[in-house]
Amino acid sequence: MTPPSTPTSRPLYKAVGLDPGGTTGWAIWRRLQPHSTRPAFECGQIGPTEHHMRLYRFLTQEDPDVVIYEGFWYRPHLPNAELISNEYIGVIRLWAKEHQKFCIKQPVFKNGNSFVKDQLLERMALWTPGRPHAMDAYRQLINYLVTRQGMTGLIPPKENRGA
Repeated sequence: MTPPSTPTSRPLYKAVGLDPGGTTGWAIWRRLQPHSTRPAFECGQIGPTEHHMRLYRFLTQEDPDVVIYEGFWYRPHLPNAELISNEYIGVIRLWAKEHQKFCIKQPVFKNGNSFVKDQLLERMALWTPGRPHAMDAYRQLINYLVTRQGMTGLIPPKENRGA
């Protein structure tokens, strides 16, 4: 079986999804090698204190093939919009450019406008209560892996509760 590929058809071995903001959520998918002790998925959060350099160092340490991040659109009618998100997006894009990695901006998946809902994260055994930004990063990552890389096998079948 051929591994999924990056936008230039190179094999994809590691992808990072990010939800940049005052607290930046991150999620990692790794192609597991036989007998690997590392999990295929992992997540966490950076912040809420200033973390420009921590984010840059995190990306350098993880060195993904592709970075997927949630875009930001300023909406003046939302008084609590975090404009700091744009600064962290700049860090992400700078890192990707300097390291010649792919950087994919995706839409904001809020209010159920993604197939990656809390229930799916629970079925995938990825749901972590109290880590909303990490869960949003998982939404970005899984959406990319399934819709743009065709990795539909990541999605477990629904349980048949009517039997």
